[in-house]
Amino acid sequence: MFLIQIFTGAIFLFSGFSKTFLKKSSLLALGQTGIENIDVWQIRLIGICEFLGSMTFFLPFCIGFSELLTRATALGFLLMMIFAAQIHFSRGEYKVVLFNILLMILNLIIFSFGPASTLAR
Repeated sequence: MFLIQIFTGAIFLFSGFSKTFLKKSSLLALGQTGIENIDVWQIRLIGICEFLGSMTFFLPFCIGFSELLTRATALGFLLMMIFAAQIHFSRGEYKVVLFNILLMILNLIIFSFGPASTLAR
């Protein structure tokens, strides 16, 4: 569970940081094609949510963070990946859809079993 949580958190940390601070053209060059048809302020908002949400996957190891918040974040990321998969599917980007499905599964595991810090109790 520890590795799943760290891996998933790292992906959303990188994605959130990128969407928060990089130009739209740079994001597109990185392969973040799902943001092509949305405004910059929406990209920044998604990035901030991903960045802050990823922190709830790391903080349980540091300060015994709330299990409920980590589960809520996993559920939010799961829903976000459902919408992302729909966007990529409509664009014919099937490899990206498979990655979205992987992230859905990982977030479902975190949501179902709770953060790794609570498993040790």
